[in-house]
Amino acid sequence: MYVKKNRGLVNYIVVMEHDRFSRDLSEALSKIKKFESIYGIKVVSVDEPLDIDTEDTSVFISRASDMIPQMQNS
Repeated sequence: MYVKKNRGLVNYIVVMEHDRFSRDLSEALSKIKKFESIYGIKVVSVDEPLDIDTEDTSVFISRASDMIPQMQNS
């Protein structure tokens, strides 16, 4: 994986929309948390102002629940 090989050189992963990151919400959240905790990389979206903060549980759950209708409509 590029990120693993170039650890410390990548700060962000930019996606058009969060649902393009992964079709499965639990998998997406797990991968985002891994990128943040292991590699220090934030996943950000160009078209959605959503900032998934995995450190603050209440913010994380609130924002994740906001994503569910968007993912179901895809």
